[in-house]
Amino acid sequence: MPARLFPKICDEYRGVRMEFICTNHIANLGELRIYEVARPEHEDGSRGLRGLFRDLGPAIDVTVRFRGEAIMSVNGNVYMPDESMFPRGRSIPGGPFYDANGSQFPTIVIECAHSESDIHAERKALEWVGPHTTVQECWVVRRSCPRGWTAGRMRIKRYIRGALLPPYEREFGTVQKRGYAGAGARVICNAPGMAIYIIEVPAATIWHGVGTRRGGAGWSCVAAWPAGLPILTTGVPCWALDLFKLQQLLLD
Repeated sequence: MPARLFPKICDEYRGVRMEFICTNHIANLGELRIYEVARPEHEDGSRGLRGLFRDLGPAIDVTVRFRGEAIMSVNGNVYMPDESMFPRGRSIPGGPFYDANGSQFPTIVIECAHSESDIHAERKALEWVGPHTTVQECWVVRRSCPRGWTAGRMRIKRYIRGALLPPYEREFGTVQKRGYAGAGARVICNAPGMAIYIIEVPAATIWHGVGTRRGGAGWSCVAAWPAGLPILTTGVPCWALDLFKLQQLLLD
């Protein structure tokens, strides 16, 4: 099938997760693959991370745009991530921050897996942070507890552009296959502020090194991001994601 039909099919069948894999780059033809049935857990994970990010303050909506299920082309393949973050102000279609169809690449992509295989999720994550995009990080969040349960396993994998494998991986559910060493013990994620369950995302990763604001006749970029971002072990302003807060949102 031609790639141009993919957006229309996605609109008609929103109950499934699908992708277009290009098999003929010259004719722009490929295969439509369905890899997972949409569940409430997908929305819980993506919106949970969006909500935690917005906890940084009202200035976030001025400098960052969130899009769920944005269709983007990556080296001929077409994907639709569950959630993505875009720094505002990148308005040069055809430039390095845009795909072949003129869609802006986000800086962070969030994929929420439920029945999707680890192999498939990893292949897609590596493409997001590969040479054909300007995506800085891809997070794969997996939960193996049904919605509404008060206990269950959860895991996050963080794929970072330019980093060597394996990616950052942390279980953070109330039930874990393994705990993590802390003060000589194996510690489960059961309270806010636990250092081993805090992910520090540099501000420069989210904003491509700059913040943005509206100015003059168009967009202008300024070297600033919202004030008050913590400086923790990274030594630079960062967003501190507390996995305990995400755990509680997913169990709510």
